[in-house]
Amino acid sequence: MYQALVANGIAVEVDSISSAIAERRLDLYSGIYQAHGYTQAQMDSTLRYYSQHPEELDKILDHVVAQIQEQMAQLNALDSVKTPPDSTALELTSLPVLN
Repeated sequence: MYQALVANGIAVEVDSISSAIAERRLDLYSGIYQAHGYTQAQMDSTLRYYSQHPEELDKILDHVVAQIQEQMAQLNALDSVKTPPDSTALELTSLPVLN
């Protein structure tokens, strides 16, 4: 479910960029479903089930959001390691030490 929802987010973004690329949306979903041993029909059935049981879907979506937030935190941590210090920090570290 996580990958399908992320794929949906990607597809929505792609829609705004290029309708030609958006036509590949089904290929994107199909690849994810096949990788996990599901068919489009099974996924449709699953989505219908969760549309009738929104409290269960909320639990799944909470988990998806937590996973995305964790991944974002990891990326931000990597980015902060790669980002050079700002000019203020450089200026402060280059000041002479007074006795």
